[in-house]
Amino acid sequence: MTPRGLKNPGKLSHVNVTLQALLSCAPFVQVVCELEKCHIQKDEHPTLHAFSSLITKVDIPFYQSNGRREPFSAIIIFKGILRKYFAGLPQRPFDGRKNIDAQEFLAFMINEMHEELLKLRGSSSVQDNWETIQRTNISPAIWKKKFVPSELSDIFWGQQRTIVEPNGIFFLLIVQPFLVLHLNISPSSVHTIEDSLRLHFGTKNNEGCRSSKDYVGKNSSGKSTKIEKLPKILILHLMRFSFENSGFVKLDKPVQFPSYLEMENDLLASPTQHQRILYELVASVTHHGSKSSTGHYKADIKYPEGPWMRCDDEKIAPVSSSDVFHDHAYILLYERL
Repeated sequence: MTPRGLKNPGKLSHVNVTLQALLSCAPFVQVVCELEKCHIQKDEHPTLHAFSSLITKVDIPFYQSNGRREPFSAIIIFKGILRKYFAGLPQRPFDGRKNIDAQEFLAFMINEMHEELLKLRGSSSVQDNWETIQRTNISPAIWKKKFVPSELSDIFWGQQRTIVEPNGIFFLLIVQPFLVLHLNISPSSVHTIEDSLRLHFGTKNNEGCRSSKDYVGKNSSGKSTKIEKLPKILILHLMRFSFENSGFVKLDKPVQFPSYLEMENDLLASPTQHQRILYELVASVTHHGSKSSTGHYKADIKYPEGPWMRCDDEKIAPVSSSDVFHDHAYILLYERL
């Protein structure tokens, strides 16, 4: 495919960059294209139907477009989904007065498609439900978050394992899925994505932790989190917005990120001995502005075997690698090689 510009009626650049970023994920596009054979009904599966329609409009053969690829409005295709997303907001969804966080909208879209896929397969998700895998007096308690898989879960969802060890005696093991890794970039020690990943999956000392009634009064705990399972598409959210007395403040800090990201063994619950786990960057979303409720989003995307392209609503243009890796990204999407 060749990227097409998307019209923006006002304050909806976060929608356009989300759609462009997802279209750069080849495994996701393949799943949606396969679903076309199922004759998805718009009323029952609106998000899947909308993405199928979007891919059809983007993937227009050159001879049918007469050499012209004019921008079009994806907002119209996703209007029903957007109304659902904006339902809890005081403003009307299309009045141009509210700009929503792109990473929140990205997670919403993927979750909606996951739920619709489960419905299409005659299943349903399990909400806020945990199961105890193992618990005895001499072995650790293992809690696992129940998760019903779909065609998308293997693409976007990973799993992380957290171990809590109060006083190094008894520990609790928790396994739960993740869709987005929210990375803290504020510490002075963080200068790269690799630094933030080491911080996120490092060992922490937490005061006041309680994990067993047998250890009441024990007020120290070691807590470490590792990656149990990696997804095909790894979504990294650089936490640039924090709440202070004056409201949400943006952290305009340079953080370097590579074209190819290697997952270090120290981050993994089960380290690999002879195999490198490598990811390639396929999309980068950047927020321009000082507040989360204002500003503008742009996306740099790369289709398989294609060049880097900058998507700025209706404008689509090639961009050099030096401009892509500008150190101020907000969301990064990496595809596993």
